Amino acid sequence: MSLEKRPASPAPLAASTPAQGLKLRLISASVGIPVVLLAVFGGVPGISWLALAAALVAAYELARMSRASGLRSYPAVTVPVVAITAAGVTAGLTGG
Repeated sequence: MSLEKRPASPAPLAASTPAQGLKLRLISASVGIPVVLLAVFGGVPGISWLALAAALVAAYELARMSRASGLRSYPAVTVPVVAITAAGVTAGLTGG
């Protein structure tokens, strides 16, 4: 049994040059900043919905990374459980 570490493979969206990295960051910021500002100006409901979306993306990414590292992962279970939990918290905070 070998304990050698495998080199990590680059992310599929990783930029290959610094200029491409800057371009990707600028595009991300041009999309992300208006979304966050809308959520902030929307008050508690806006921030709650933004947190719900972030929780869903985080659950999916965690399941994907777990599977890529060789761990058993069940995104078909993980993502809906996180969605239901986060939606319940969102509904509680927004009064809906």
